[in-house]
Amino acid sequence: MTRPLFETPPPGEPWPERLGPGAVWLHGFALTEAPALLDAAAQAGLAGFVPDACLINRYGPDARMSLHQDRDERDLAAPIVSVSLGRPALFLWGA
Repeated sequence: MTRPLFETPPPGEPWPERLGPGAVWLHGFALTEAPALLDAAAQAGLAGFVPDACLINRYGPDARMSLHQDRDERDLAAPIVSVSLGRPALFLWGA
């Protein structure tokens, strides 16, 4: 499923849309944070960067993830920002 991520939502409060079991699209929930996030991107040397996707992972109580690489993106030169919710973890960085 592909949906426009940065479309302007209709006037009103942010709202959730159920996409399927365990999947919810939170329309407009991060719009107020966008200027700060784009500023944080500029501070990382990515001034003018326009994101085209957002990846959020939620892990259940027994979930595990090992070191891996995200390589399914269209543009491998673009940065990847990942938000993971639900489990405390150590962030591992490999080059």
